[in-house]
Amino acid sequence: MGNINRMVDIFVLVILTGLSVSDIRNKKVSRKVLTLWGILTVIWKIVDFYQIRVFLEKMEQTNVDDLAGIGVGVLFLLVSKVTEEAIGYGDSVAIMILGGYLGFWKVVGLLAAAIFTSGVCSVILALRGRVKTMPFFPFLTLGYILMLAEQRGGVL
Repeated sequence: MGNINRMVDIFVLVILTGLSVSDIRNKKVSRKVLTLWGILTVIWKIVDFYQIRVFLEKMEQTNVDDLAGIGVGVLFLLVSKVTEEAIGYGDSVAIMILGGYLGFWKVVGLLAAAIFTSGVCSVILALRGRVKTMPFFPFLTLGYILMLAEQRGGVL
């Protein structure tokens, strides 16, 4: 199961990186890619659900942790709506997908890293008088990389 999880982590990292590049270049992300990623995440959760793990234990974990992770993304969708996309809908959908894949605590940690690094970058750019807005996907990607490194004891 470890090798499969590592392949899924690499797949998620590739998707996040591609969406980061799109967000930087075009200031938007592909709905098709987000939709496909969301569908693949649901399929992965179904496949993962039916692995060797104890049925009821996984069911309980999936219901609470994964749904709460998705709830974080839903909260960000509401923030997107209220702030007229200060955080874009694409960012919020990605957070929802990551929440479903990672669960509540991991997505909260990822977001903490993403928000912190984007804040540091914002301060640096503001002091230089440069950018007023920034794409958020690169910081989600960095947060994901930092989360993976932390899970593996600082080594990817």
